[in-house]
Amino acid sequence: MTDPAGIRALRSLNARMDALGKQVMVCVEKKLPPEPCMCRYPAELAAVQKEHQSVIQVYPDWATRAVAWTDSPSGTPVGHTIVIANLGPQLGRCAAR
Repeated sequence: MTDPAGIRALRSLNARMDALGKQVMVCVEKKLPPEPCMCRYPAELAAVQKEHQSVIQVYPDWATRAVAWTDSPSGTPVGHTIVIANLGPQLGRCAAR
């Protein structure tokens, strides 16, 4: 991905995923399984779901793919990949409970 708007969308989704991931790690450190931990943070989960849906609306072909991009906020290029195809089903697991 090299399109600046696409990279901004991926950065935003990645930031939401990181925020949820930090919360889940606190829970996992207490020896609880990751999946129920994710469901314990509905606000963070909802933010990731909303961002995911927003990205899919603008870039529908990403729904079935992994998307990679390079970012260099500190001047050193860093590669990132989000497997968007797997993200939707993972996010829906809490709703299925």
